[in-house]
Amino acid sequence: MIIHCTAKLLKEMGVSEANLSGGSSKTGSPLSDWYANLFFVHRKKYIIFVNSATSLTFILPDVSRKETRDLKGLFAKGFSRLLIDEKLENPIIRDMERNCHGVNYAKATDRSVIGIMVEHVKAFRYFIDYSEDQSVIDISGIVHHLNRTPLLTRKYCYAIEEFTRLINSAGGIG
Repeated sequence: MIIHCTAKLLKEMGVSEANLSGGSSKTGSPLSDWYANLFFVHRKKYIIFVNSATSLTFILPDVSRKETRDLKGLFAKGFSRLLIDEKLENPIIRDMERNCHGVNYAKATDRSVIGIMVEHVKAFRYFIDYSEDQSVIDISGIVHHLNRTPLLTRKYCYAIEEFTRLINSAGGIG
């Protein structure tokens, strides 16, 4: 599994270029290539993860610098939460947790995936700014909505449907 990180996130993590991998997943599975970015909303840090093949997205709120240095642990926790929220089966979660131990980092280079992350962050900020109760933000609800927003770059399909299709055809996460 590989997580392509933006320069901002790599700096926050304290990862140097010498520690980055070549940029492609060893398993070759489209479900094992992810992109990640650090962003701020109301002076709080968030990390967004987007799958490069399906655009499936999840966001981790209020992360600390110490937590960002264990990005694979954050990823595993956030992805497991997403699968539970989406009511996907437990064998998928177990496969994902097993594969999170072999995480490598690379630079974020795919401009279309970076563009999707930027658009999702804009939408996320909109939902936060215009929510009725600023003290209670439903991150899971916002992510649920983002994964059901049609994407032009994906021929107007929904990320959750594309992800489910790939999971069913691949028999799990490789």
